[in-house]
Amino acid sequence: MAMFNSAVSEKKEVVREARVERGERVETVIGEKSAFEGKIMANGAIRIDGAFKGDVDAHGHVTVGEKGLVKGTVTAVSLTVAGRIEGTVNINEHTEILASGIVKGDIRTGHLTVARGGKFDGKCVMESRPAEAAPTAGPAEGGAAGEEASGEA
Repeated sequence: MAMFNSAVSEKKEVVREARVERGERVETVIGEKSAFEGKIMANGAIRIDGAFKGDVDAHGHVTVGEKGLVKGTVTAVSLTVAGRIEGTVNINEHTEILASGIVKGDIRTGHLTVARGGKFDGKCVMESRPAEAAPTAGPAEGGAAGEEASGEA
């Protein structure tokens, strides 16, 4: 019986970890085997592991998982891309494209990080307060206005 309780405890811990992104509780999840079309508006963090077509508007962190696909506009406080985004990205603070991540489209953000292996094809404007970012988010730090970047890291 102790083995069973241990396995259940470990599973609960994994679920608890998966529901927190950057110290913020994930409020909305689109699962790996799910597809959604429309507009999502959330006051907290969003995680997309499935397919989404439309607009994402989050007053928190957005994560696009390795198997996640977003076709549309993403507006949020911060963003991590391990999957794929095709569209426009408006992020108030920091955008991070991981080694498995792909962004095809324009990015407006305070800071941009592209890991080795990550792909970005589009125009990037880095500024301290993106005009189209989530309205409740505070201004980001640093960044140079009008910088452009494209290509692979």
